[in-house]
Amino acid sequence: MKTELRKIAKLLVAAGGKDIDAEIVDFFSKKESVNDNDIHALAEKLGLDPHEFEGRIYGILSGFLHQGKSKGNGFGSHGIPDKDLFDKAVEIEMEHTTIPSLAKKIVSDHVAEAGWGYYTALIEMEKKLKA
Repeated sequence: MKTELRKIAKLLVAAGGKDIDAEIVDFFSKKESVNDNDIHALAEKLGLDPHEFEGRIYGILSGFLHQGKSKGNGFGSHGIPDKDLFDKAVEIEMEHTTIPSLAKKIVSDHVAEAGWGYYTALIEMEKKLKA
């Protein structure tokens, strides 16, 4: 943990105190497709070593995937009670991503935290809002 904090502190200093994570999220939010050249160009613009910058991007992705209530255990004791409900939940979470496996991760986190009632309530709420 201390090593990771040192790396983040080093990046902040190198970037003149800018919030590197916010820069990364903003960059990826604005570009539909990002390649290695884009990342290196942004790192240079921010005055950062491209490889350390890439490491921070990996850290953000790893943090997202490792965190959450499911902790990588899928749906835990909740299981998947109904394929239709599962498919609808994934469809709902695809509003946040174009990657089905990430949508399924979001579903598993919500279900681990609140059970499938989370999605049944959300689906009912959306029906009422559309009516």
